[in-house]
Amino acid sequence: MANTTLLADTAIAQALQALPGWHHSNGTLHKTYLLPDFAAAMALIVRVGIVSERLDHHAHIVNIYNRVELAIHTHTAGGVTELDIAWAHAIDDVSTRQAPQ
Repeated sequence: MANTTLLADTAIAQALQALPGWHHSNGTLHKTYLLPDFAAAMALIVRVGIVSERLDHHAHIVNIYNRVELAIHTHTAGGVTELDIAWAHAIDDVSTRQAPQ
């Protein structure tokens, strides 16, 4: 499992270079996905849930029609850790998969 030691802002900024669309604000990583429709948004949320359970790390998720907003940080560390970075990479990976028809 990834390290849950709090990362410095410089380490977070460096990690975000490999995570297009993600940004760091107030000790939390954020990203908004715009999907083709509600069904695609819900399919992404299910995939996010599967990754979250596998990593035992759960995010704040907001869905409005075709928009999925994600926010994550490690509560016990009080900010962003390597676990959050690993989670964001895993979410970006599953976000590119198509939902079953």
